[in-house]
Amino acid sequence: MASGGFTVVDYTVLAALLALSVSIGVWVAWQDRRRQSSRHFLTARGQLGWLPVSLSMMASFFSAVNVLGLPAQVFMQGSLLWMGVFATSAGVLLSAYIFLPVYHGLNITSINEYLEKRYNSTLLRNVASGVFILQTGVLHVGGFGNMIRLAEEGGRIKISNQTQMQRLSSLPSATQARR
Repeated sequence: MASGGFTVVDYTVLAALLALSVSIGVWVAWQDRRRQSSRHFLTARGQLGWLPVSLSMMASFFSAVNVLGLPAQVFMQGSLLWMGVFATSAGVLLSAYIFLPVYHGLNITSINEYLEKRYNSTLLRNVASGVFILQTGVLHVGGFGNMIRLAEEGGRIKISNQTQMQRLSSLPSATQARR
């Protein structure tokens, strides 16, 4: 019968895989040390093949939550979940034939960069990011009402912050405190 913990062989394999991952990262960093930019880091200068990009996207979409959770959700709530395949397929086609050519032609790496270039405003980009964070949080807790209720139950709704008030009160004038 198998024991409940790692054996020497398990630790050896784990250490070898971690060492291999680290050595690949160090080798790539050493090779590209002179021509490093954020564009190079984020997009590999647009020179990756379709296979690594496809595998990376597949790994992102087929997470452990999907592999374990979707069968359980179908079991608990019925098989109508498969209808989402049609909406997902339509979204992928829309992205591939409408949005992707625009983004690729503009040579941008994110939606936020598009908003900044299109409207020449970092404020709009920040507002869009804030709205995204807010809607994601509301979605995860089951609605705005649940978000407020959970925050109240946890004692996280505070109107004043004693530490900040004390620091601001230690400044000689309100003008300096506003800076």
